[in-house]
Amino acid sequence: MKAGVIGAGRIGKVHIKNISMYIPEVEIKTVLMAAAATKSDEEGRPVKITEVE
Repeated sequence: MKAGVIGAGRIGKVHIKNISMYIPEVEIKTVLMAAAATKSDEEGRPVKITEVE
């Protein structure tokens, strides 16, 4: 199963870690920062973060 996470603040990072550890069949594909949702790239798409620390 593929999933995306909206918000990667302190709690979002905890959720991402827990999903990765306890639900191994879920692949986190995209993380969208809530603050970035109001910004867009040159083509008008929302700014996305795809790397998770």
